[in-house]
Amino acid sequence: MLTASHMALSVAVICFMVGLMASFLPILPGTVIAWAGIVIHKLWLMEASVPWWFLGVATGFVLLAQGLDMACTYWGAKKFGATWRGALGGVIGGILGVLIFNIPGLFLGPIIGVVAAETLGGRDLFQAGKAGIGTIVGGLVAFALKLGVTVSLIAGFFLVLAQNG
Repeated sequence: MLTASHMALSVAVICFMVGLMASFLPILPGTVIAWAGIVIHKLWLMEASVPWWFLGVATGFVLLAQGLDMACTYWGAKKFGATWRGALGGVIGGILGVLIFNIPGLFLGPIIGVVAAETLGGRDLFQAGKAGIGTIVGGLVAFALKLGVTVSLIAGFFLVLAQNG
């Protein structure tokens, strides 16, 4: 028979697995999903879970990761010359790409959106392509940071849980 502890840990592990998988998809908030596993475990088991300070630290890292995600994408696009049109085109391209072309559209949509918006805004294809590459670079940096935070949250959860249990 499953105890409350086993059920809470099972739910947390499912959140961790989904969070890790979601980290590979730019639109899904993998770090937030993994963090939700920690929150659920804590609220379910209270004192038998990780301490409150760990939840606070985890929350800080999740907020930092979300902020860095936006900042890195913006930095990459701006560093390579994107305008506000390119940024808007990237968002629209990302949404349409996923809706129309599924997983390949997730990666290609933002690039095509940036290049199309920059070109329609009067920039030549070289400048527009450069802005599209910047979107890729910023996205890759953001992906690496968010994946690192997600893995750290999960590892930290198990380390702190083992020390307290």
